[in-house]
This record gives sequence, structure tokens and C-alpha cells, in this order.
Amino acid sequence: MLHERVVALGDSVTFGVGDDGPNFIGPGWGARVAHQLNASRFLNLSNLGARVRQLSESQLPAALAFRPTISIISIGGNDILRSRFNPAEVECHLEKVVISLKMIGSEVVLLKIPDPKKTAPGPRMLREALSERRSALAELINRVGTCTNTPIIQVPDEEAAFRREIWHIDRMHPSAQGHQLLADRTLVALGRTEVRAGISSIQEISRSEAVKWFASAALMWFVKRSVDLLPTLFWLAIKFRFRQIFIDKLTKRHSVLYLAPVDARASSELERRTAA
Repeated sequence: MLHERVVALGDSVTFGVGDDGPNFIGPGWGARVAHQLNASRFLNLSNLGARVRQLSESQLPAALAFRPTISIISIGGNDILRSRFNPAEVECHLEKVVISLKMIGSEVVLLKIPDPKKTAPGPRMLREALSERRSALAELINRVGTCTNTPIIQVPDEEAAFRREIWHIDRMHPSAQGHQLLADRTLVALGRTEVRAGISSIQEISRSEAVKWFASAALMWFVKRSVDLLPTLFWLAIKFRFRQIFIDKLTKRHSVLYLAPVDARASSELERRTAA
């Protein structure tokens, strides 16, 4: 398989965030695929925080110039975190990317992220709001996959929720084992069975190391994103909660209006039988 040319496109998942440990820095999901295929060339064009527009406008031209035989894509996770998330726009850009890559003869594999309600950290109200957007993202990825005949890989929600070893400390990115799991499922989706052994993914993080990470990296991330992302997330959670309250009240009101005639007929029938 020395002729294979693998390109990785998308966001921080494809970039390789989480594929590390106390004594090593792993290559990431895409490079693991390239390694197991013994590919002749590998190029990672993904960026931290990338959204679908960047995938389409910045990463795609470089990928086409590279002329890959295999392209793997993870995108959309950052789009659903923005106030201006537009599923139709995301679908349009993603479909353009997939079709363009296929037109030069590349095989493409798409990744769907798990339900954040079951895997992500944070308040339940926020996770439920993000879960709704993730559902819209999953649906559009399914449509793109179907119309372009592109395989889609994912870690099922239940598996993602219970297999903590496949998650990085932040619970938002795969761990080293998670990256290897994605690589294995990518190879299955591509129908590649005769491959090299995967790269070691042993990752043991102590409690003290986890605390140290949260005190440094997590705090820096919080400060950096406190201007744009965090206000949007809180606004999403509040809007979601108020909408749920409104729907609950509306449902109860209609239930009362609907059940009243039924109760009246039942009462009349009971009175008639009693009189008889």
C-alpha cells in the first residue's frame, strides 16, 4: 500500500488533540491510519478550532493539490458551538468538499461526533442544548454521506458514554486509545484488512496529572474563550431552558383542553348507567 496518499482535514480531532500521555506525543487519528496503511505520503491540514467554512475555503484547495487517495474528515464540532450555526450552510460546504475530493479519485471517510449530552462535561442544561444541535449536525452528515456514497464512522453514544478510556481528560477529544479506535474503524470503513499493527496507545494519567492539566491548560482555554464561546454557550443553555418551559406549559394546556370533553362524556355515560 505504498502508493497511498492520506490527507487529514477538519478540526482538533483530526489535528490529534488528546493523542498524548505522560511520556509520549501520539500522531493522531489520521497519522495512525497512514501508518497502518504504510502510506507513501501523509499530510495533516486540519486546524484547532476549524469550522466548515475554513475546511471548504482554506483546507480543500491544499488537499486537492496534494491529490490524496484517502481523505478523512472531522468537522462541525466547532460550528455547533457558535450562535450563528446554520445547518444548511454547513451541509453545503461539506458536500462541496466531499464531491471535490471524490472527483480527483480520493476515497473519503467522514466522522460523526457522539452525543454531548452523554459524553461532554458541563451543566446538564448546556449539554442538552448542544445535543439538539449535534442531532442536526449528525443528520446533515448522514445526508451528505448518503448522496455522495461516503462511509461514516462514529463511536456509538452508549459506547462513548461508558468507555472512559477512549476519552482525553477534557471529555471532548479522543484519548490515545480513542484515536486508535477511530483509525481502526476508518480502515474497516475503507475495506482495508491487510494492514500494519497500530501504534501503541497506552495512556495512564494519574489524578495529580489530571488536576495539573485542569489548573493549567483548562484554565488557559477558559480565559481565552471567555469572550466569544462561553457567552454563546450560556445563551444557548438559557434559550433552550426557556423554550422547554414554554413547551411544557403549552403541552399541559392542550392536554387539559383535550381531556375535558373526554371526561365529560365519561361522566355522562356513568350517570346513564347508574340511572338504568
